[in-house]
Amino acid sequence: MGPRILIIVSVLAILIAGGKWISDGMEWYTKDRKQVTELVKDELFGTTEKKVTWVDDPRFGLLPDDATITALPKSFGFVLGMGTVGIIAGMLWSRRKTRTSSNRTP
Repeated sequence: MGPRILIIVSVLAILIAGGKWISDGMEWYTKDRKQVTELVKDELFGTTEKKVTWVDDPRFGLLPDDATITALPKSFGFVLGMGTVGIIAGMLWSRRKTRTSSNRTP
């Protein structure tokens, strides 16, 4: 029962994180802010200027935004990698479990 639960949890984690990644726009890198540009017209001189502001808008990306180890779990790549490792570990565990149970003599 243990290997099956590990595989199911790993697949669910991959599917949920994949859905979140797709709903956030399938960004390559994890982002914490979004650039918002406004055209502001100067009433006095009649010119327009670009005003750039940054708004907090976290987006789940495929890769982390920093090269540090602490930023790694905030990416879909981490969840995908750990889910794959969980699936492989569950399959090996299940295979080992069936192999040891079939080698027993009554």
